[in-house]
Amino acid sequence: MEKHKKSELFLEVSFNICLLHKMMREGHDGLLADQVRDLICKKDCMLSEEDQELLRGLSGDLYMLDGSEILIQLDVDNIASEIVSLCKAVEEEDYGTVLRILRFDCGGQIQEYERAWFRAIVWEWLGDLNTSVCFLEHGIKLAKEQRWKSQKV
Repeated sequence: MEKHKKSELFLEVSFNICLLHKMMREGHDGLLADQVRDLICKKDCMLSEEDQELLRGLSGDLYMLDGSEILIQLDVDNIASEIVSLCKAVEEEDYGTVLRILRFDCGGQIQEYERAWFRAIVWEWLGDLNTSVCFLEHGIKLAKEQRWKSQKV
């Protein structure tokens, strides 16, 4: 797992991306949020293309936390192969593939709490416990809500 750990600069940028999304969810999208955006832009350009792409994906994935994430639609014929690819990618700790597949709408084959938990696992692989905890807590909340709904029915 040590092979996936990201640099301190990467972790700083990912922390600020999570902070910015939290601020926006809480309605604090003013001067302070602009300062955080500026800091993200200033530091992001110092990262590799691969890391920049990973952080752009994180920014999109964080919309999950307020329920506004837009998943990419898959043809029904491709869902099963993507699920198999996801299982293989998790086994191989191929974080890029895991995150890519989690952005697909897999026709209910992946529950939202599972999507959050997989993301938590990936960010833990990358050594980013702050981001991992964001997704883990959200997954726990969703799992509790789903369990409550299923017991109520």
